Amino acid sequence: MASHVYLLAHVSQARFKVGKANDILTRARSFGWEEIDFQQSLGLELSTEQAAHDLERQLLGAFAASRVPSEEVRMQGGRTDGATKWLRSDCRPRLERFLDQVQDLFPHRRRHGHELPKSYACVSCLPGRPSSAPCVSRKSWTRRWP
Repeated sequence: MASHVYLLAHVSQARFKVGKANDILTRARSFGWEEIDFQQSLGLELSTEQAAHDLERQLLGAFAASRVPSEEVRMQGGRTDGATKWLRSDCRPRLERFLDQVQDLFPHRRRHGHELPKSYACVSCLPGRPSSAPCVSRKSWTRRWP
């Protein structure tokens, strides 16, 4: 089953979150839509969960020197969950070159910002809406991310 590694850009801070998820939308929702700039974000589709897990570990290990301290993330209003997986934005170009170089080791398809869902793409995604409301954007996400 395909899985994903994501690079989700913060909307107002010079950082992005690296993580692994089978459903990026659900994961992004767990730490807040309002914090994500989807246009500056990137998704990587890998063939298996293990491949996605391995690539996430490689990225976080290779770019450990660029990690934003979790205390800083929390002080800027970030959530505790996954606070150790934020990297400074200034390493992003190098990280993307790294992804180009390891394409043969970790085959992946890139999904750039315009292919990712827009935050609040449907009214049911707006803050304050009941979570039971159907989400049109999630359905379109599923079609884009088979």
